[in-house]
Amino acid sequence: MRALPAVACALVLSVSSCGGKPPPIPSKTLRTEQLTMSVSAQSNGAAVLLEASLALPLSSQGTLEPSPDEPFFAQAGAAPPRPLAFYARRWLLLLPTTENRVVLELARPGDAVKETLELPPPFTIALPPSPSSRAMPLAVGWSPPAPGSPVSLTVRGPCIPKVERRVASDEGAFTFYPGDFAVAAGTSACVFEIEVRRAITMTKSGALGGARTLAQVRTVEVETVP
Repeated sequence: MRALPAVACALVLSVSSCGGKPPPIPSKTLRTEQLTMSVSAQSNGAAVLLEASLALPLSSQGTLEPSPDEPFFAQAGAAPPRPLAFYARRWLLLLPTTENRVVLELARPGDAVKETLELPPPFTIALPPSPSSRAMPLAVGWSPPAPGSPVSLTVRGPCIPKVERRVASDEGAFTFYPGDFAVAAGTSACVFEIEVRRAITMTKSGALGGARTLAQVRTVEVETVP
């Protein structure tokens, strides 16, 4: 008789785990208004890397299991729409385009939702002199600026720990100083990768509401010497 509870649990396992959490809900079984969506769109000037993921609202009970066959598409300019690929519980696409606007669509039959993603204004980094002495300030410039908008800069290199700086107003220039870089004594030539990131983060409401991160990112490399 002691085995009966285990048998009963096995019979209802497909509906709910006994004494535990209910099984995840496939996203394709829910209405669009029952879902939230997070989107990241990042341009390097030649292509836009898109990432979309679905979730349940914070007020909902249970967890969501993304359905790989959810039909996501993206389009820029006059080019035809391209499907996003499902990978590791999210949808991804590297969309070749120089356009600043991308249309993302969840094309469910009879329930399609389109959204235009407008990225921050593009810009070009002015290449610093190379080689540059690490004993002197390293000035980074880009154009056009976007006064009033935040911008972040990251410097990486095999000879230094990553250095990150954030500026509240994008004036199109920033200067690093020798004390910003912890370079080991005796280091000779070393290549720095400089990344400038202009990003907008917001929360969309309504159908498929959620976090949106839209960014323009540019990188250059400069050889540095002692």
